Amino acid sequence: METQQDFKELLELFNANNVEYAIVGGYALAFSGKGGSTWCSAGSR
Repeated sequence: METQQDFKELLELFNANNVEYAIVGGYALAFSGKGGSTWCSAGSR
């Protein structure tokens, strides 16, 4: 997965300084390698 340079630098700084963090949302989904799509249970068309 390709990341934005500033996001990559932020994660590198977190790792270098032993900061605990969690990645959520689209980046987390992409990093997991599972892929996915948005699904609406309301039945929108």
